Amino acid sequence: MKLLRFLAFAIPILFLGSCAVMIAQWVQSVNRPPEIAEGVKSVDWLPAEATDINFCRSYGFTAFEFKISEAGFLEWAATAAHRDRDSIEYQPVTDVSEPTGKRFFPIERYNSYRAGDQDLPEDFDYDKHRRATTIEITNGLRGEMRRGSAGGYSIGYDRDTGTAYYQTNPR
Repeated sequence: MKLLRFLAFAIPILFLGSCAVMIAQWVQSVNRPPEIAEGVKSVDWLPAEATDINFCRSYGFTAFEFKISEAGFLEWAATAAHRDRDSIEYQPVTDVSEPTGKRFFPIERYNSYRAGDQDLPEDFDYDKHRRATTIEITNGLRGEMRRGSAGGYSIGYDRDTGTAYYQTNPR
């Protein structure tokens, strides 16, 4: 009887404690400042062939670009690009001249991240900023997946520069 009473008390306490730990870890990951880097030689989360890596990684916005061969990009894209069960739009990686769905949006680059608490300067030129922080691939490969929440990813490869681009956000 004492063991049953102990278990009836201990199990809910352990469950609530583990829930609190998981919530604390999630809050920490959401509030963590973005990790931003430019000109990195290699990272363990991209193919070994990837060089000249630029990235911004955070909970709400992740984007990276790197140099790689087209064959290397296609091999990597086979694992990075996928249809999500919640997707409402999906375009597998294909030549930009042959899209099967809607036209692609420009891919947001790693340098488009802007801290939410920063005020824009009075003379801020949105068009200039947009041209500098997005890429429209005209000769290469593209793919996209979007969820109903507007989350998803954009992936692309620019044949003219040998550069891969990837941007994702949860919503």
